[in-house]
Amino acid sequence: MAATLRILICFVCFAVQCRSEDAVVPAGSVRLLDASGAASSVGLLEVYMDGAFGTVCGMDSGAADVVCRMQGYDHGSVGSSACSSYGGTNLCGKLGSTIAMKDLQCGGGEMELSGCKWTAADESCTSHDMDAVVFCTVATRTGVYADGTLRLMSHDGSPSIDGAGRLDMFRAGVWGSVCSEGFMPGSAAVACKQMGFNSGQQLAGTTRCIANGKYFCANAPHVAEVSCSGRELEITSCPFEQGEDVFCAANEGVILDCVGDGETFGAPAKMSSPRLA
Repeated sequence: MAATLRILICFVCFAVQCRSEDAVVPAGSVRLLDASGAASSVGLLEVYMDGAFGTVCGMDSGAADVVCRMQGYDHGSVGSSACSSYGGTNLCGKLGSTIAMKDLQCGGGEMELSGCKWTAADESCTSHDMDAVVFCTVATRTGVYADGTLRLMSHDGSPSIDGAGRLDMFRAGVWGSVCSEGFMPGSAAVACKQMGFNSGQQLAGTTRCIANGKYFCANAPHVAEVSCSGRELEITSCPFEQGEDVFCAANEGVILDCVGDGETFGAPAKMSSPRLA
């Protein structure tokens, strides 16, 4: 009798523990993981289904909005390039890892993914080449970026994931690159720190906006001669030339290599992602 009672108690405790663990991560919970596997506002999308997190094999823009709102952001966008090269790095899930769903589609107004449509993953998803990458943004009060906001753009036109990319500045209502002419080492450090990184420098081996065999150029620079000592808190506190005083070609844009964890797409400071077990 005593043995039976102990077994029953153990069973009850195990059942309670299972329910407790299930409650930690509700089905349909989402997270975005950067290249290091840390929670981020931009990265590989994973959805918690059937007791495990899994990637999403294709999705639409409405689903990206829902995913980002679930994490406290305002808007979301689906990655503009394949997960294997997004932002200059490979964000695809590992071969053999779980795939939660395929072709996730939402109207955009849903509060959670349970109101959306998807199908079960099939053989076309097993390579993880179609894993969805999402980046979330926060709306500004004015609807535009603050003057002097910086961003780092990868060679594929998406926000840099690995901290290396073309430096752009939002100035006079438009984005434009920053000319390498007169760009000081202290300017690189200030630019990277302004975006939340620990430090940074111009990418080694850069020649005419080409680095590691990839072309980063896009638009002609509208800022040049950025001369920072390295102690400034933001680029606009440094001397620089702008507008008609800038005579630089598109291939003279600065490419930076920033170290640490920062925001590269002109968003406000990174918001905390939910802590998921």
